[in-house]
Amino acid sequence: MQPYVELAARSMVPIIVFAYARPEHLAQTLKGLRANRVPLIYAFGDGPRTPEKAEQVASVREILRAVDWCDLKLIERNENLGLAQSIMTGVSSVLDEHESVIVLEDDCVPLDGFYKFMVQSLNRYHQDGRVGCISGYGLPGVRHPTGLYTNEACAKTFWPGPTRSASRASPCACWPKEIWR
Repeated sequence: MQPYVELAARSMVPIIVFAYARPEHLAQTLKGLRANRVPLIYAFGDGPRTPEKAEQVASVREILRAVDWCDLKLIERNENLGLAQSIMTGVSSVLDEHESVIVLEDDCVPLDGFYKFMVQSLNRYHQDGRVGCISGYGLPGVRHPTGLYTNEACAKTFWPGPTRSASRASPCACWPKEIWR
């Protein structure tokens, strides 16, 4: 088997976006992903929890259907699974097809350099059993000590977690995060 670094260099790491009923938030998140030139998005749109949410859910789906700047795989759920169940089933299904994923909720707005940082981090840390996931949360004014990616706007924190073999979706302290099999 080839080293993961070589595999990741040739293939894309998909983004998973979980969206519900916040069209304004989602629009900002997609704007950030577009600026990062993300090549592939899996978007999971949960169904309305109540009839009052149906209009907002429809607006979210309209925004997602309009994405024409990358490959988008849209999963529109008729029923409302709730965020936890949606994330568990969505991440598991995408990991069945890809070695790793980057997970965002509809209110996680990625800054310039986010995607590049996450892919570089995956290549660097995926073999390290001390790292269970990579967080994409940026602490204002903090630089990562490794110098891996030192753009202050994209400085990230790494949160240790269980090894990949112990948990498919290792807990991570904050969103967005990157996980792998």
